[in-house]
Amino acid sequence: MKKLAKIVTGIAIFVFAGTAFAYSHVFWLSTIEYSDFNNISKNLYIDPALEESEYKAILDLLNESKERIRNKYGSFTTFPIIVITGSTKNARKYGLGNFPGKAFAAPWEQYVVVNSQSHDVNLLAQTHTEGVRS
Repeated sequence: MKKLAKIVTGIAIFVFAGTAFAYSHVFWLSTIEYSDFNNISKNLYIDPALEESEYKAILDLLNESKERIRNKYGSFTTFPIIVITGSTKNARKYGLGNFPGKAFAAPWEQYVVVNSQSHDVNLLAQTHTEGVRS
């Protein structure tokens, strides 16, 4: 019986560790408010690696993409947390990797992570709608 308990415990530890590693970006996203990211508005966080001069361009692009969403789908039904990454390290940390943008859904919140180099309003609107549709 002790051998079985050790095997089950070992498997449980292995599964937990694998899951924690595979979904570590969800943990980092859920703690974004405690990070060094700049909280621009209620649901918008921008990587401190970006220059303030880049903020205006990013904010203008986000506003344009939100306007496109409103024009196509109407009013928003949810408000995901938007995270703009400015470094490769933070892109990986928050689950973006090499993609220009991704949407993530956790049971407690929805997140949209966008690479600051993504200056395509259509891409931002599409990524943002992934987190907006109900």
